[in-house]
Amino acid sequence: YQRRVRGKNKRMNKAEHDPQGEEIFEVFDSNNKSIGTELRKVVHIKGLYHRAVHVILLNSKEEILIQRRASDKLICPMLWDLSVGEHLQPKEEFKNGALRGLREELGITEPINIFLGRDTHLFTFKDPNVGIIENEFQQCWYGKYDGELILDPNEVAAAEWININDCLLYTSDAADE
Repeated sequence: YQRRVRGKNKRMNKAEHDPQGEEIFEVFDSNNKSIGTELRKVVHIKGLYHRAVHVILLNSKEEILIQRRASDKLICPMLWDLSVGEHLQPKEEFKNGALRGLREELGITEPINIFLGRDTHLFTFKDPNVGIIENEFQQCWYGKYDGELILDPNEVAAAEWININDCLLYTSDAADE
């Protein structure tokens, strides 16, 4: 089911790009110290360390918002994901990236309180089918929200509020397969 969720055909992503339009990431050493910038595609091909942030939204009914990634996403297209996932822009703080993701992916422009749920940790993911290696220093933030969502169709194909216990059951069942 989809409640209080509507799409909008306007791209809201304001990521930093080079003159040819390629997204630029800040890159880090294995100790999470900045060592420069690189094009997004190079970061993912070479498996360079970079930063990302996730947000998990709950509403007043204790439902969690999950999103289905857009069909043209390189990484895990059309799969269900957390409420928000964002790569950080150069010099961007994790919390600011989380708030930007809420705005860009879900159209949440009103003030929202979020809090750190999981401090910085390294996440690694490899997909040889598309030739990417993710080496991300990530943080996960939490927030409460009951307002309207305006989905960016370039990022999000759908979003659903689901019961937290159902979410735990679905992820537990998937882990067993």
